[in-house]
Amino acid sequence: MKIAYLDASSGVSGDMLLGAIVDYGIDLALIREELTKLNIEGWTISERKKKVGHFEATKVDVQTDISLSCEEMLRVIKESKLSEEIQKDSLKILARLFSSEMAVHKSKLPHLHQLGSLDTIIDIVGTVIGFRLMGIDKLYSSSLNLGLPAPATLKLVEGFDISSTTQDFELVTPTGAAIVTTLAEGFGKMPEMRLVGSGFGAGDYERERNYLLLIVGEKEEKDEVILLEVNLDDMSPQVLSYVMERLFVAGALDVWFTPIQMKKNRPATKLSCLIEKEKEKEAVNIIFSETTTGGIRRSVVERWLLERKEEMLSTEYGDISVKRMGGKTIPEYEDIKRIAKDTQISLITLMKKI
Repeated sequence: MKIAYLDASSGVSGDMLLGAIVDYGIDLALIREELTKLNIEGWTISERKKKVGHFEATKVDVQTDISLSCEEMLRVIKESKLSEEIQKDSLKILARLFSSEMAVHKSKLPHLHQLGSLDTIIDIVGTVIGFRLMGIDKLYSSSLNLGLPAPATLKLVEGFDISSTTQDFELVTPTGAAIVTTLAEGFGKMPEMRLVGSGFGAGDYERERNYLLLIVGEKEEKDEVILLEVNLDDMSPQVLSYVMERLFVAGALDVWFTPIQMKKNRPATKLSCLIEKEKEKEAVNIIFSETTTGGIRRSVVERWLLERKEEMLSTEYGDISVKRMGGKTIPEYEDIKRIAKDTQISLITLMKKI
């Protein structure tokens, strides 16, 4: 799994994000080519090297004199030829940006100021394109060093870790805050990874540390989940089946039964439920309410995960859903079963052919 970490201790803005992506090694020409799918003229984008302390970072500059209303900004993205995924992420970021402005100005329409400029769209969409070109699966960030923040920025970072090392100027722009708080899956310390590369994006201020650091690495996917277990020797199999159904509806990752022997050699069943931490409480309530147990064993277990992607695959029998994991392609069972019924081809034959 490819992950990226943003060190935002010196702030973050749209152009700093673009600069870090280009400095990492993504050709600005590729980003520019994708941006032309917005089908709007009147802008240019360029890169240059800028001295930041004892090294150079990449500064990306967007020039435009075009201003757009909120409706026009949304329409440009929705009517573009960009991929559905890029449109979706870009619209999410814009929605957060608009929402923060409306909250600050207590109005039904965003009070855009400079945000109404076309370069806001270029910064947002360009960053989303850049991360896609990098092949980033998950993005993480440090806490945000705000400096002297704009009111809209404060709204955007509510609920997130922040700090400030100066009250003289703005370090995190509303656009930068909207992008990072929308795309990042976690904030805090840099996760463990095998380093692949890095990039430095320069900001506008003539300061030694006015840059954004982008760190990119590979990470074997591993997480922690909760294992709940109970021993049951006085319950009907029909009831156990119902318990399993309820646990899966509640979000259980897996549920299984194991035949066991309890005291006095009584045959019994061990119920095991694997579930994410956030959903544990609901699973506990189901087990207590639907079984005769008076206690539940709990343990935290680690699991290794293969990188997984779900997509549609075209076959001679039509489109089917597949999971791609570690070089393996696994078709969705329900789709194969449907095709078997429709074509009268045996299920085992279809599973070998697809």
